[in-house]
Amino acid sequence: MHIGLTLYGATPEDVMQDVYFREDFAALHAYPDGIDSLTVDGFRCVSAVRSIEGTPYEDMETPWGYGGPVATSEGAFWRGLGMWRQRQADHGRVAEFVRLHPFLNPAALRGSLDQIRFDRLTVLVDLTEPAEQRRARYNKGTRYSLRKAERQLEIRQMGAEDGSLFRRLYDVGLTRNAALDGYYFSDDYFTRLLSADWATTWVASLDGEPCAVACFLRGGPFAHYHLSGGTDAARDSFAHYLLLETAFRHFAERGCRWMHLGGGRTAAPDDQLLHFKSKFSPILIPFYTGGIVFDRATYTALSTGATERFLSYRFTKPQAAPELQPSLRVARPEDFQDFFRLKCDVDNVVWSGAVKPPDYTFMADWFAHAVGPDNNRTILIAESRGSVVGYAYVDDTEDGVVVTVGLAASEAQRQAFRPILRLVLDWVSTERAGQDVLTWLYDSNRFLTSAFEAEGFQVDAGVPKLDVFTAATGDNESQRRWRRPAEVS
Repeated sequence: MHIGLTLYGATPEDVMQDVYFREDFAALHAYPDGIDSLTVDGFRCVSAVRSIEGTPYEDMETPWGYGGPVATSEGAFWRGLGMWRQRQADHGRVAEFVRLHPFLNPAALRGSLDQIRFDRLTVLVDLTEPAEQRRARYNKGTRYSLRKAERQLEIRQMGAEDGSLFRRLYDVGLTRNAALDGYYFSDDYFTRLLSADWATTWVASLDGEPCAVACFLRGGPFAHYHLSGGTDAARDSFAHYLLLETAFRHFAERGCRWMHLGGGRTAAPDDQLLHFKSKFSPILIPFYTGGIVFDRATYTALSTGATERFLSYRFTKPQAAPELQPSLRVARPEDFQDFFRLKCDVDNVVWSGAVKPPDYTFMADWFAHAVGPDNNRTILIAESRGSVVGYAYVDDTEDGVVVTVGLAASEAQRQAFRPILRLVLDWVSTERAGQDVLTWLYDSNRFLTSAFEAEGFQVDAGVPKLDVFTAATGDNESQRRWRRPAEVS
């Protein structure tokens, strides 16, 4: 089975056309740092280059928005990535932090990047959908807000001469939200941004007074919500509702297929900015970050004592992680957001037999049914110190109770799997007393086979093995049923 390099119907060629892979965009947003890029044989990558203070080394980071290595074929990808790795090692660069383009498939990149982590949900608008159909899905409050904005506001497109105006209204929004210094830009930045042919900006005015601005980017079939800001009057008049609707119409008329609105200010599922963006589309897609290490010895030396956060030497050393204190309970409907986060973990994706991240809407409907009373599956949630760190499926069958355990990658590195597995087995012994416990494991997943074997499981010799594709290896793998007799518990 082929693991696609891209998602949601986009091609690698589409992604390569996006604005984030342009050198002029990267240079503008990396400043005062420089950039490096490689475009060769169907491969493209671009990133900012930064000095590591107090050392002779440099590292790299996606300068703004999204990036990552992209290629038109698997062969081009491996050739290009090899050249990219060697190029950076030759220049004394230690590692690269990548904000993966949301249309790049993390399952396809798992074996080529040194780290991949689910970060947060983002909102995607399908611009091929007729505007009337899209607006009909808005809730009553959103439709009311749009109508009010259309009655009160005037919208005009901005030009390079409006850079100071854009900055003034943008900065008002930053101040209100107590934004970090890195979100502020100079007048020169805004002049260059508004002059770029890949940027389109609008201003909304109330009674002749500008109150809100928004900038959108375009590259190939993609449009992106880039920067916005405004006064209190903008909020009262729902100016950003109208600015977004103006952009949807503008880019749809010019052949764009998608508008990516991004996510929230935080990774929290109840983030207010994410909630606002979700008013315009039901399509929520996961965003991942990644890391590539070019010089393992130096990276390890710089990271000594730090966390698993990539480029962790750039951040304040955290306190030691608290000791794991896992507990187990039956899942509730309100657990879905934490459950979905765990399902988006790239290791959980590939070892579950999937070739791409889960679909949010499908998974939400599935979970709502799964935690209901009318099924033969129980979902268990593992917690530690108030955080959800794992889940388990318990399926009742004629042959016995089948268990499956999933864990967050960060918890797996703290040896949390076996304590949680024991809790699951204890729960089964109590709630399904007298039944054998079964599980299906890939032969190649030595971590899981050793963990289950330590708990008394043995290969169920009477059951034929399965030949199943897994994205973890990119090939068909033998999967066997393991059994723990009831008397072992």
